[in-house]
Amino acid sequence: MCFSATASFGMSGILALIGLAAFRLAHHKSQRMLGCIPIFFALQQAAEGVVWLTIGRPSLQSLQYPAAYVFLFFAFIIWPLWIPLAVHIFYHRIKNIFSTLLVIWGFMVSTFFGYYLLTTPFALVIEQHHIVYRFDYTQHYGVLSSLAYLMATFLPFLIAPRRIGQFFGILVIVSYAIAYLLYHYAFISVWCFFAAGLSAYACLMIWQDNREKRRA
Repeated sequence: MCFSATASFGMSGILALIGLAAFRLAHHKSQRMLGCIPIFFALQQAAEGVVWLTIGRPSLQSLQYPAAYVFLFFAFIIWPLWIPLAVHIFYHRIKNIFSTLLVIWGFMVSTFFGYYLLTTPFALVIEQHHIVYRFDYTQHYGVLSSLAYLMATFLPFLIAPRRIGQFFGILVIVSYAIAYLLYHYAFISVWCFFAAGLSAYACLMIWQDNREKRRA
């Protein structure tokens, strides 16, 4: 498997169309944050497409790190904050303590990774045809921070009151495991690519929600 500028821009274009479809399906305010997820992933993948284009091209080097920071901004700050909040609003319109705690947890994880991103230098390298965002941290530190991030991004779906949401949580954890086991050296880039593809599932969740509302 080889990821490239073509793969990133292709995924971005597909997700932009899916995101527009999700927004058209989102007839209720509670669905809109979830509907934004494919659109945000489209922007993130477009940013990594720009990173790919700048590799080996001195004339485009000035765009490389700004594009990388946009990609990492979504990965480190937006997703751990947006996902638990979007799921909370979508499913838990009545009070749910555990879901609320996950929103708070997501805010804490987002703040931590945001500070880390802004204060820690990183290198961009290509390894086995993948972009590697190389940060300098110990393995123990990396495992703990990864677990904290995973809790913020898959637990909200896993505790959803409907099976369609729970199944999406399972897909997230499976994609995480595959990306880590097979592409651990380029985990950030690869898992975001997998997660971007999975974000199309938001359309199905919104469609089912509309269907159940019509039945009520």
